[in-house]
Amino acid sequence: MSKFTLIRHGQASFGADNYDQLSDIGREQARAVGDYFFVQNTQFDLIVHGALSRQTETAQLMAKHMKHDAELVLDDRANEFDSERLLKCYIPKVAELSEKDSALIYSTETPWFASNEHFERIFRKAVQLWQLDNNCDFESWNEFKQRINSLLHDTRNAVGAKKRIAIVTSGGLIAHTLQSVLGCDDKVFLDMNLSINNASLSEFKVDETDDGNIGMSSSNNQINAKLLCFNNVSPLLIKRQKHLITRK
Repeated sequence: MSKFTLIRHGQASFGADNYDQLSDIGREQARAVGDYFFVQNTQFDLIVHGALSRQTETAQLMAKHMKHDAELVLDDRANEFDSERLLKCYIPKVAELSEKDSALIYSTETPWFASNEHFERIFRKAVQLWQLDNNCDFESWNEFKQRINSLLHDTRNAVGAKKRIAIVTSGGLIAHTLQSVLGCDDKVFLDMNLSINNASLSEFKVDETDDGNIGMSSSNNQINAKLLCFNNVSPLLIKRQKHLITRK
């Protein structure tokens, strides 16, 4: 079996001009994960990260603090789905479907994304529209899933069987992967995605097929694997600092 550890990036700079960079707390979180792996004597045969700045910096800080000397591998298939284009495309459609949502979205008093409750409400509806749209002019939901599956296959095959692989990525990739591992339908994706903490660990062991590839059903893209943990924040909890537990 091969073991995958999926690590969500540290806290990004939510509300800043450039969201795609770690905040000070995000850097603390990344270092804490590295310290945790070092103390646990955890070694990875391969560490992969996406091309987004928040993913790259998290991987670099983590690797430095766990004293991982091997070169990190950048693979843009580990990137998050394009939430900016998604929201730009589907927010107007959410407004068209509900007067209540339209009032929230076009309010001149408080931006809809300023409230966690309102953000989740509108974001959920926008993502659901994206999942149903196979003709959008950017990466579709099905293309996103295929990208993730190809990353897992190719990464596993690059290092061979019985290896430990870490992927520093974002909530969307983690949520879809575990949705596939558990054999859940697409409705579960958002529940998982919105619950994943920054710098959390999610792990699973993958069964091997006779040809050495990751076992996957062609009918539903379900990965034949065993879930070991989801959204584990032990590396942060042992620091005993509440401000490290975030979801941004």
